Amino acid sequence: MGPAILRRAVLGAALLTMLVSIIGGAAAGTPRSTSIVPDADNPVLGVVPPVNTPGNPSSLGATAPLALTYHGGLVMHSTTIYSIFWVPSGYTVDATYKSLIDQYLTDTVAANGTTGNLYSTMPQYTDNTANAAYDLHIGGSVIDTTDFPANDCHPTTPANYIPAKVAACVTDAQIISEIRSVMICAVVDCEREQALRPLHAAERGIVRHELELAMRVHRLLRLPL
Repeated sequence: MGPAILRRAVLGAALLTMLVSIIGGAAAGTPRSTSIVPDADNPVLGVVPPVNTPGNPSSLGATAPLALTYHGGLVMHSTTIYSIFWVPSGYTVDATYKSLIDQYLTDTVAANGTTGNLYSTMPQYTDNTANAAYDLHIGGSVIDTTDFPANDCHPTTPANYIPAKVAACVTDAQIISEIRSVMICAVVDCEREQALRPLHAAERGIVRHELELAMRVHRLLRLPL
């Protein structure tokens, strides 16, 4: 897997994470009649009821009840995005790569409240106080120059992992730890703010175990701030 593919993989995963995060971890696809089964990578983060029925289980109708229960969780009524670029000394991020991410975020925020993109479906989700809203804000961008952690590649890494193409393997826990480490409490209310912090890796810098991150809607990085 070459640098460009890895770069796109991490970007794709970050944007998928964004979609999940801004609705507070709600299941946003077509409702299913089967229960969600959590695993180590996908803990259950809550299911929200349809609009106008806060606190009640969702359903498809009298003949097809949804096997999911609302447990009183919260949705994010407004979202602030802090973009983190992890670029240790000796690594680079292509200027076009960064500018495309910045442009995507700028365009998405500029369209707040409109109905022309997928974020317009966010108000379908609610908690006991109000609906989620297409209300996004850019909080800032951070260049993180911290070194990548020790290489955590192991024999179970898939065959398409090529050491010459990837400088470091990291775990989800290490990614979450790094995001926590660069949060700036002077800018973010670290006690209350529910903010989205997608992390983008430097060229050749990072690959998640099993290379699954870009192939699935990854779990919400909803950190205990």
